Amino acid sequence: MATTVATTLTAGGIVALLWNHTGATADTPDQRAAAAHPVRQEGTVTRLVTDRSALPGRTIRSVPSTTAGSPARRASTAHRTSARSAKPAGTAKSGPATRSSNSRATTKTAVEKPASTAAKAAAATTAKWVRPGTGTISSCFCSRWGTFHWGVDLAAPYGAPIYAAGDGVVLRAGPATGFGQAVYIQHGNGDTTVYGHMEKILVTEGEHVHAGQEIALVGAEGEATGPHLHFEVHQGSEYGTKIDPGPWLAARGVHL
Repeated sequence: MATTVATTLTAGGIVALLWNHTGATADTPDQRAAAAHPVRQEGTVTRLVTDRSALPGRTIRSVPSTTAGSPARRASTAHRTSARSAKPAGTAKSGPATRSSNSRATTKTAVEKPASTAAKAAAATTAKWVRPGTGTISSCFCSRWGTFHWGVDLAAPYGAPIYAAGDGVVLRAGPATGFGQAVYIQHGNGDTTVYGHMEKILVTEGEHVHAGQEIALVGAEGEATGPHLHFEVHQGSEYGTKIDPGPWLAARGVHL
C-alpha cells in the first residue's frame, strides 16, 4: 500500500493530511484530481509529497510560494524600495545651488540699479550747455511797447550761426507765427528752448542735436526790426511756462 502525505503551511503551523493507496494506480478519482491540481490559496503554501518507496515513478509536486511574506518576496520588495529611494550623487545639492545662484543674481541687480540711476543723474548735472548765439543782448525778458517780451534777443549780422543750447530732440523746425521761422528743441528734463527769426534752418523735426551744434542762421523773418536771434525757454515741456532765459542759462554755467 502507498501512502500520500499532503502538508499545508498556515499561520498556525503545519497541517498534515494522509491517505492510503492500494497500489500505484489505486488512487481514488478525487485523490488523483487533487494531485494533478494542487490547491493554491492566497497567503498559504501547499505541497504534495509522494512516498517514492511506496509509489515508484511518482513525481513530487511542489507549488511555488505566492505569499507576500515569503523570504524571497520580502527580499525582492526591499530591493525595489531601496532602488526607488536611492538618489544620484549631488541631487540633494542641486536645489540649494540654484537658489544660491539666483540669489546672487538678484543681489547683483539690486546693487547695479541704483548705481545706474546715480550715473544718469551725474550725467544730467554735467551736461554741456552753450550760449545759443554770438550777438549782444538787444532786448530783455521784460515788458516793452505795451506788451511782454517772452525771450531774450541777441543782435547779430545776417547769416551768423545759431547753436543748440544743449543736447536734445528737435520738436519743430519751420514756419512759425510771429517768428517767421523757428526751431523748438526739447532737452532731457523736458525743458524746451525756442529759436526764432532765422534766415535758414539747418535741422529737421525729430533730429537729435548736441550742445553747440549749428541749427540755423540769423535772419529777420517775421515780426522783426533787424537781424537777431530771439531765444526763449519753456519750462517742463513745449507748452510749459515761459521763464527768463538768463538765470536758466546761468544755472548751467552759461552767461549771456
